[in-house]
Amino acid sequence: MAVTVTAISPNNEFNCGLVEVVITGTNFQTDPAYNAQLIFGALTYNALNFKIESDTQITCDFEIVGIPIGVYDVRVNSLLGDGTLIGGFTVTPSNNYCTYTDIKRFCIIDRYNLNYNNKIKGVIPRASQIIDNETKRVWNQRQFIEAHDDETNTIEDNILFPNYYPIQQVNSLTIDGNVQVLGTDYWVYKTYLKGLQDFESDNQGIVLDYVGGPLQVPSFIRQLAVEITSIICNLKTVTYTTAEGIDKAVIITTFPEYIQQTYDKFKKVELW
Repeated sequence: MAVTVTAISPNNEFNCGLVEVVITGTNFQTDPAYNAQLIFGALTYNALNFKIESDTQITCDFEIVGIPIGVYDVRVNSLLGDGTLIGGFTVTPSNNYCTYTDIKRFCIIDRYNLNYNNKIKGVIPRASQIIDNETKRVWNQRQFIEAHDDETNTIEDNILFPNYYPIQQVNSLTIDGNVQVLGTDYWVYKTYLKGLQDFESDNQGIVLDYVGGPLQVPSFIRQLAVEITSIICNLKTVTYTTAEGIDKAVIITTFPEYIQQTYDKFKKVELW
């Protein structure tokens, strides 16, 4: 008999890291399953750490950082046929930079240990906001609506510098309420907009609606979020051997110097 897939838990996660799941169904051992996948149109994402626990349960992980937002089918492949749960898993956007599964893997917390899940999930947004505040940047795609004044330092001659970059998409640009046409009135580059003429406003100002920030969270920012969250949750330990040869483990409760060094290295630099 071919496998069937009836449920996946959790059935949703933010697209900023790793997610551990439990897939339930039938015949996982009778008709040996050998892989699980998330399917989104023509896109296929294979499971990691795939393990058949019983005839009715599979555990595995999916790396979903930066993958498209949407509803995915969950498929389990087997030797005699595939079982699919249509629309079983939803990937959603987030301003977070890691997931609770990332933290649990980093802190070597067993997937079946749920004691820390709520605490970790509550701290991740705080850690991500700390990174934003310290670097004065954002590290994933977000939509922004900004008002600019031709007397400020965001405009120089016929160049407009939005607050966040790289610029992924401009939805609209108006000057004193007049819509500017992309490719005619202005052009978009990685960190700025260049106009055919100077960006000048008389009364209503310049309003820019755009999407800025990296396409996906950079690996070093994800790791920074993992470490900060782990430290705030009192879950990060370091081990060392004393001069007497005794092995010890200590929980880190303050941020190490390398975290501040990372802030400084990637901090947004003002142009003027």
